[in-house]
Amino acid sequence: MNAPLPIPKREAEAKREIGLTDISPVGKSVLLVAFVILFLLGTLGQLFHDMSSFRTLLQFPAIANKGWQRGQEEGKNRLFAANRELLATMDDWETEIEDTAWFHGHLLRAGQPLLWRLGSGNGQAIPGRDGWLNYQPDLKFLTHRPFDASVPVEGIQAFHDALADLGIRLLVVPAPVKPQIHPESISRTDLSRPLTQAAEDEVYRQLEARGIATLDLRKPLAEFAKDSPAYLRTDTHWTPEAMRHAADLAIKKITALEWTEPGEESVALRLTEREITHHGDITAMLGLAEGQTLIPPETIVQKEVDLDSDAAPKVLLLGDSFSNIFSLEAMGWGKDGGFGEHLAASLRHPVRRRVRNDAGASATRDMIAREMARGQNPLEGIEVVVWQFAARELKFGNWEPIPFSLRDPPDTPETPPKIEGEVRDGGLIDGFETLTVTATVAAVSSIPRPGQVAYADHVATVHLRDVQSEAGDIINAEAVARFQSMRNRTLLEASGWRSGTRLRLRLIPFSDVESQYGSLNTSELDDLDLMLATPFWIEEVLP
Repeated sequence: MNAPLPIPKREAEAKREIGLTDISPVGKSVLLVAFVILFLLGTLGQLFHDMSSFRTLLQFPAIANKGWQRGQEEGKNRLFAANRELLATMDDWETEIEDTAWFHGHLLRAGQPLLWRLGSGNGQAIPGRDGWLNYQPDLKFLTHRPFDASVPVEGIQAFHDALADLGIRLLVVPAPVKPQIHPESISRTDLSRPLTQAAEDEVYRQLEARGIATLDLRKPLAEFAKDSPAYLRTDTHWTPEAMRHAADLAIKKITALEWTEPGEESVALRLTEREITHHGDITAMLGLAEGQTLIPPETIVQKEVDLDSDAAPKVLLLGDSFSNIFSLEAMGWGKDGGFGEHLAASLRHPVRRRVRNDAGASATRDMIAREMARGQNPLEGIEVVVWQFAARELKFGNWEPIPFSLRDPPDTPETPPKIEGEVRDGGLIDGFETLTVTATVAAVSSIPRPGQVAYADHVATVHLRDVQSEAGDIINAEAVARFQSMRNRTLLEASGWRSGTRLRLRLIPFSDVESQYGSLNTSELDDLDLMLATPFWIEEVLP
């Protein structure tokens, strides 16, 4: 008979200590009672506060049966199919309860200050040294194992080739993440900057070998940071000064390559300085109460751009929140002074922009593809595309090729003529007019959880069916509409819409508000026909 293997000394000691650990009968009773009270308070409080999430429990048998039937139809194991369907629903249900729990926000606001004083952040916001805050995915980008460099390279190559077929040049501009340029924000060790990771270097090497022009900002911004901060202390993004430096470098590269000519020096250009005090987006991710004093705000001097030129744009900027930060007022750092505006100022020529917060690897390519599929051409007259995205996208982004081709524009004019007495019965209507309707929610795009994403605002998309206009000229129709689902990291009431919800709405063309909401992070419906529909904007939910 084999003798048992000896337990290492330290493990044996730990086992003895654990084995000797005991809780008195009174202690056990107190802990049990405390647990039951807390459980009942949370559960009963949620039941009293909102019964809707618990009604999902009653649907579990029907959902399991649906999976069972689908498994039978597809010739798969029916039990496994039912289990998969039920597990997916339970996961969504758990997330919904977390999002809507009445105590969630109160508990977070009460506990986070204590955690902060103990030197802890949360899953997204990481405290650094000397008041610096870092974004967890930025640290993950640098510290986790290298990614496959060929994945982003192939995605960039596909986009480069598609543009080249149209005679358009591409300049790739990855924006470094903060700890790359400011390693002192995370370490007491005197690390040389910029911090890099091997796979990132390989991406730049492969792009250069393929003849794809890239602006590597790591060393220029590291040099810049020797004299002045290149990134905001409590935000994921660069400072206005570093951003302007990056814009100047991009235009110098484009003109040195003789891809386009700068505008005349005589073009009127006015820069207006604005001092802005605000808390960074990483501060907001901590979920501290309004008016908190643990983390002070930052003050910047932003320069708004006023370029007086009617010339047609020759440069198109595709960008993410690094381009939006001083341009999109909703981000809190001013307007008209972002990366695109300062590209235009440096070039002395207007720059067309397609910018959207988050998902810089795919979101703006997707915007181009959708516009062209609708018969619009954002590439008309463009000689150069500047593609800016956060460097972390090289690891985490979606680099699947997104084909695009220009289709014929729809026959429907923007203001379709109305024929007296005509009734449009059925079909998908496009968002070209203002309507007051009643409609039923068929599907809603995904909506993020506040605090789990870097951005504070979100726009969702809803598929409406049984659309009836109050004027009586539209019946049994369908429509696609967008609405704001999250504002300042707070879910709005519309985020709770579910399939079957009946609504009375005032709809306006999304184009009327695109300048205000088009650059916010937006989720779409997973249906090609609905993606290509011209969307409405839900201006008001009526009683």
